[in-house]
Amino acid sequence: MFFDTQEGWWRLGERASLGPNGRQFLQASIPFGTLVYGQFLQNLPGTLAKFNAYLPGTGSTPQILISKTAGALGALFPKDFPTLQAQHFNLGVQRQISNDLVVTADFVYRHTIHETPGGFFGASVDYNHFNAVPGPVIPACAGAPNDFNPTDNCSNGPINFWYPGGNATYKALLVKVNKRLASRYQFTASYALQYSDAINDVGLNLYNYNASYGPDQARHNFTFSGLVNLPWGFQMSLISTLISRPPVSPVISGYSLDGSDTSSGGHFILPGLSYNQFLSQSDLQKAVANYNANYAGKPTPANLGKVPGKSTEFFPAVTLPSHYNLGHDFTSQDIRLSKAFRFRDRYELRIIAEAFNILNVGNLNDFVGGTYNLNSPGFAVAQQRLSNGSTFGSGGPRAFQFAGRFTF
Repeated sequence: MFFDTQEGWWRLGERASLGPNGRQFLQASIPFGTLVYGQFLQNLPGTLAKFNAYLPGTGSTPQILISKTAGALGALFPKDFPTLQAQHFNLGVQRQISNDLVVTADFVYRHTIHETPGGFFGASVDYNHFNAVPGPVIPACAGAPNDFNPTDNCSNGPINFWYPGGNATYKALLVKVNKRLASRYQFTASYALQYSDAINDVGLNLYNYNASYGPDQARHNFTFSGLVNLPWGFQMSLISTLISRPPVSPVISGYSLDGSDTSSGGHFILPGLSYNQFLSQSDLQKAVANYNANYAGKPTPANLGKVPGKSTEFFPAVTLPSHYNLGHDFTSQDIRLSKAFRFRDRYELRIIAEAFNILNVGNLNDFVGGTYNLNSPGFAVAQQRLSNGSTFGSGGPRAFQFAGRFTF
């Protein structure tokens, strides 16, 4: 399951347990987190000998048959993993209004299949359903000392696979007005009315991987850029961006409504809502009231299914804070002013001053939990501004930049 060059390290890592000094090798008491490479090489022969004595033949056995678990960092590839595919279609018209002005309108359609939704780690899915109410697909191991015996048909935890079943659809009307440079100025104005849907959270319901299919981008996107040549060698340019607020998904974390994941990582969307919607506060208030009336205080599927450690688990009541926000529009205006100094015919010095987000719009971001965790005290309260590191041109805090360019 792993490349040969990784087998030794991964196998030793999977034979580790949590001890008072952090992660330690079984029967070797070598701190995993502080082991330097030289020490690792020095101790490797003796450590392998101990494990081969403990479980003969493990030196050549695939790691998954010994550990009987595969987390997100060691997720497996399913057999016959398909290739990502996308179909594109666009149809447009263009109209010349005047000698220097053109208007274009396009309809764009794109459909993608065989995606791994959720990014690098989000696409990892536990096919074993180890934390589901009915129990894992491969029965859990009975316990030490045979948990790591390759001949035992049991599992020690989730067995994650990269999930290739994601699909996405993008439909948009794109309109652009383009004026070429004439009479000392030019500009381009672009607007997109877009409907983009995809699987946003493949781990939302491990019985239905499409449960989180919904919007994944803002509905409106407008950009204006322009340039004007001023007297005395000055030039002014502008880039203005406006993007409507993104969809949101208020969830309750640490609980499972469908019983597919009873671990602390389980979560569910409020009943009656779809994943990633453009909710108003009144929509959310109705959904919370419905949840509190029909679910709060009642036993969870883990409780009813007698999952160990969950006998006292009940759905929590939800209280919305007095002040919260379900997303913000993004807006930023970046300007540049430059002055050219020419010497003879071959030399030019241009002094440039730039200002980013000149109106210093907040563009708040980084909400607690990322997905609006309803049982968090900081629900829907922004933690910082977008691009808090003042990255130029990203809508972060107002910033200035000065430069010079010499041309010869």
